[in-house]
Amino acid sequence: MTITHIDVVSLPVSDQERARDFYVGTLGFELVRQNKMGPAQQWIQVAPKGAQTSITLVTWFDTMPAGSLQGLVLHADDIDAEVTALTAKECRCPTGSRTRRGAGTRCSPTPTATGSSFRDDRSVPEVDVFTAIANPARREVLRLLRDGGPHPVAQLAERFDMSRPSLSEHLRLLKDAGLVTERRAGRQRLYSLEAGPLHELAGWLAPYEQFWREKMSDLATFLDADDD
Repeated sequence: MTITHIDVVSLPVSDQERARDFYVGTLGFELVRQNKMGPAQQWIQVAPKGAQTSITLVTWFDTMPAGSLQGLVLHADDIDAEVTALTAKECRCPTGSRTRRGAGTRCSPTPTATGSSFRDDRSVPEVDVFTAIANPARREVLRLLRDGGPHPVAQLAERFDMSRPSLSEHLRLLKDAGLVTERRAGRQRLYSLEAGPLHELAGWLAPYEQFWREKMSDLATFLDADDD
């Protein structure tokens, strides 16, 4: 048996789409594949252009929480130029992680919560309501808490086809946005809906209601004319 190269490395991340956007949009990787894997998971595979080895951005391994992969090394011919370009995109690569070996340069900082080998400063501020509800799994969590009241994390986990660490990361993002609260009840952690921040969303949408009303008015006019 002859093994010629490493094909895929699984990189645990907290948010697959955010990590994909970072690798593809910021680092310039190619999107090799993106396929649905059930209601709340995707197979997302990225790679540097022309590379044999690619990365899958995973959330479904209980033993691989986001940030657990250490020592991912990226190679660049001119690391200083790359850092300058990334800095212009509001990212930073810790200088202590750069090493020069031969003609090339490598950067190997600790992966962040997004699974990125460079830190994206745009992800540092607290999560806003719009980001929090962008994911269908998080919207379902809010619905469950709205309709059923406080839930322990184990009870919520029964309603999703995802690992417990993945659900915990979704709950963390909802907490960061102020949409859920957490409290201890004996040995359990109870999560409750905090709907107040949704007023921000309602306020942002309010100016667009006129367009909905116009569409509904047009539909009513069409139906009335059709009845005649």
